Amino acid sequence: MHKVLATILAVPILVLVYAGTLIRRADRRHAVTALVALGLTGVLVATAIRPAPATGTLPSRPSAVDPAEFTPIVETDESPSAAITITFPQAMNTSSVERLVHVEPATSVAFGWDDSATLLTITPRDAWAHGTIHTVTVEAGALDATGRPLGHEIRSAFVTRDATTAAISATGLVAGSATAGSHVLIQFSGPVDASTVALVTDPEIAGSIGVAAGSTAEHPAFEFIPSAPLPGGVAITLALGAGVRDADGGTIDAAPTTIKTAAAPTVVRFRPKAGTSGVGWSQTLSVRFTEAMDHASTEAAWTATQGGKAIAGSFSWAEGDTVLVFNPTKNLGYAQKVVLSVGTGATSIAG
Repeated sequence: MHKVLATILAVPILVLVYAGTLIRRADRRHAVTALVALGLTGVLVATAIRPAPATGTLPSRPSAVDPAEFTPIVETDESPSAAITITFPQAMNTSSVERLVHVEPATSVAFGWDDSATLLTITPRDAWAHGTIHTVTVEAGALDATGRPLGHEIRSAFVTRDATTAAISATGLVAGSATAGSHVLIQFSGPVDASTVALVTDPEIAGSIGVAAGSTAEHPAFEFIPSAPLPGGVAITLALGAGVRDADGGTIDAAPTTIKTAAAPTVVRFRPKAGTSGVGWSQTLSVRFTEAMDHASTEAAWTATQGGKAIAGSFSWAEGDTVLVFNPTKNLGYAQKVVLSVGTGATSIAG
């Protein structure tokens, strides 16, 4: 092709070289006609065989993944330990996606993929914040397995449920105070891991925890039963153990509470008074307490002896159950010492 072009392009030059000879050998008019014909022939031939233009396909630019291929995820009342999933329409470059995942509020998370690299699972390393709107964003530019970038960000939103709460209280209150026989009731607002339920007391009180009457799976309740009667007249702080968890493994909101136990009842005085002499043989005996007493336990704790022997008799109560009256079956003996006492087993009506 190059040789042909060179030959054609040389035609005008050859015409000029031999023009003089042609003009001398022929008449002027015929010579000019011949020269014009030769020149046009060269131009036409050169035009006819010019090289064809180059053709080809421009390199294709990678197209962005269409965001319309995604469906936004909005969940409510999510568990604080729930795994969040994002589905992609094709296999993704997993490391590229993970580098461009942003969680708000900031939370430490772990990533997992299915075998097709289309399903991303995001799990909190500890827990999502309770009662909070969370967003998980895959920033624009994350690549799929073929190198196509996301055209713009993909976002998933969810709201975690409120924290499980607990209420701690004492049972059997009298005038706002716990009694020696009070138990502790722990009520939860949602399902819990029963194996983690524990109560901490200050001062320390030994006891056991069991499921309370009326407890349900959705609203469980537990009862702490002290191993011994609660001490009277003290303040006791009650708090959940640090390891108590809800059914999802989340922490539980429960503020410590303080209860006060009623002061233990005391003896005001015995009648006849200690050291009294010349007591009549038919004298009734009595004891006054600081508060109303339980009949059965107080009567069982009462003792009256004369000459070292128990005095038989019957009981009655007066002045709002604050005074126990003992009526001996027989007259008291002559010139013998009488001893009256109430043991620690006596309890007040408050317990």
